Amino acid sequence: MNKLNFLLFSTVACLAVSMIPHHFLKPIEHTKTDCSKYSQPSLDENGKPFQSFASFYPYYVCEHLKPGTKLFHFVGTGNLILLMTYTVISGQSLAASIVFGTIQAYGFAWFSHFMIEQNKPATFNYPFFSFLGDFKMFSEGLQGEYVLWQN
Repeated sequence: MNKLNFLLFSTVACLAVSMIPHHFLKPIEHTKTDCSKYSQPSLDENGKPFQSFASFYPYYVCEHLKPGTKLFHFVGTGNLILLMTYTVISGQSLAASIVFGTIQAYGFAWFSHFMIEQNKPATFNYPFFSFLGDFKMFSEGLQGEYVLWQN
């Protein structure tokens, strides 16, 4: 299966999986963080750059308030995880899959920031923390921590 066909298949699979916590766990919150404390973009509540992932992650969640933004991130990250798994199992080129998977994941994420959330992705200022944040938010989405689908 080529990577584009796999991407189509995995996108549908990720959308289907994202509905499971929505229907069974019935999340009601968009965030558990007081987002009003972040008055300046890309800075902590004291107006300084983030120094740790633990201090960055609540801000990161605040940059994803709309369910559609979280859903696009969920699909992009899910696609990346599935593509890496498929690549390892099938023995295909890992380097090519990492590049393709990363491009599609950031494509989904950045589209949602510019078109849905209408903000600047945190990746531009904190690439490593944002990468980690994508996986943590994906995990929390699976656990029904946040609304991914708007009723």
